[in-house]
Parts: sequence; C-alpha cells; structure tokens
Amino acid sequence: MKHFKEFFRSKAFYIAFGTGILAFSGLLLAYNYSDNREGLKQEQTALLNEPIEQATEEFAPVESNGVLTGEELDRINAEVLADEEDDVDVEESSTEADSLDAKSEDDNQVETSASTETDAQVASMGDDAAIASQDSSEYSYNGEQSLAWPLNGDVILPYSMDTTVYYATLKAYKCNPGMLIAGSEGTDIVSAYDGVVESVVDDQEHGTIVTVDMGNGYKCSYGQLMNVTVAEGDEVVLGQNLGEVAPVTSYYTEEGTHLYFAMTKDGEPVNPMLYIQ
Repeated sequence: MKHFKEFFRSKAFYIAFGTGILAFSGLLLAYNYSDNREGLKQEQTALLNEPIEQATEEFAPVESNGVLTGEELDRINAEVLADEEDDVDVEESSTEADSLDAKSEDDNQVETSASTETDAQVASMGDDAAIASQDSSEYSYNGEQSLAWPLNGDVILPYSMDTTVYYATLKAYKCNPGMLIAGSEGTDIVSAYDGVVESVVDDQEHGTIVTVDMGNGYKCSYGQLMNVTVAEGDEVVLGQNLGEVAPVTSYYTEEGTHLYFAMTKDGEPVNPMLYIQ
C-alpha cells in the first residue's frame, strides 16, 4: 500500500494520466471523422444520381443519367455552326449593300457636279456671246467715218510700213506702224472716235498705251501717255479726254515729247492719215 501512495505522488502518475486522456481524445476524433466521411459520401452519391436539368431551350433533352449522346452533340454543334454562318452572311450582305449605296451616292454627286459645271459653262458662253454681240452692234466704225485728231501738232515721224524711216535717237532705219505727233508735256489727248477701252498697258518703247476698240475690227492706240483718265472696259466718245502727253521714253529723246498714234484693222497696221479729217 505504501508503494501505491508513492506512485500516485510521483511524476510518473501524472504522465500516465495525461497520456490516457490524449489517447481517449484521439479515439473520439477518429470515430467522428469516420462518421462524417460516410455521411458526405452518401450525400455525393445522392447528388450524382439526380438528373441534370436542361440548360436552355435550344438543346435537346438529355438522358436520365445526365450524359449527352454523341448523336445529340453532333446535332447541337451543327446548329451552332449554321447560326454563325448565317450571322456572317447577313453581315457581309449588309456591308456590300452599304458599299453599293455609297458608290451610287458618289456617282450621283459627280454627275450632278458635272451637270452644274456644264450648265455654268454654257451660261458663261452665252453671256460672252451676248457681250460680243452688244459690242459689235454698238460700236460699228466701218472706215468711212472721219477720225478726229487726238492731238494738234506736227507729225514728226510718219506711218511707214512699205519703206523704212530714220529714228534719230536709235540712229537706225526701220518701219513705223504708227505716227508720232509732236506735243508739249501735259497736253491733253482725246479720243479720235467712239468705242470701248480694250486695254491700258505699259510699254518700254511707247510708255503707257490706251487701246480703244471702235468696232468692225478697227482699233486705235494712244501711246506716251500719263495721268490716264480711263480704264479697261470704259466706254469713250469722240473728243473725250484720255490722258496727257508724258515725258518721252529713252527710245525717243532726240524726237522730243509726242503722242504715239497707231491704227489697226483686224490686227494689221493701217495708215491713220487715211482716216483723219
């Protein structure tokens, strides 16, 4: 009995007691794990035995065990591919139709633009013809009417296209398509006949030149001018002021200040003296 009392008081007792408690706890845990595992297995088996619900109305009914047959899978795949091909065909047809509509619209715009441009050109040609008709009918000098002297002065160099005349400043002989009428600087120059101003240009040899269209191919040119009073397109009448005698150009320093007066018929020079009274 004494040995038992000493054993219970010693550390060995407490070690043995703790080991027993641990062993008992382990047995309880093992039992509970085995029981739970068996219940989970039964639940999974029940779920696997339930039939699979149909996902969408597009698929055919499945077998009671929830597995699709090979024939059903082939049919479903064929239906999906057919739907995709239909979508592609519709998209391509829509794109092609849009392209044709755009091309047709562009063609219509080009045709409309070309038609408008053609109409504008025809209208412009009609306007030009009307202006030309108006000019030729309003200004109809025919060569029989006498021209007025544009400047009172001596002819210092006559018209000469058949033979040459001597140019003192140039020290040379050459033909002269007009005539030089002497005049003091600042003297008024007047129109020799009615007409419309065709151009106002600057020339190195004859200075500023005003050309007046008198109709029927007759034109008069007035050179060596300054303080010009008319512009291109202006209508002028017999005796109207056109400008003044300008300082002479370097081509005629020996001849002195003058008016260069020339006349043409259908672009060819004619002798002004044959038409001046």
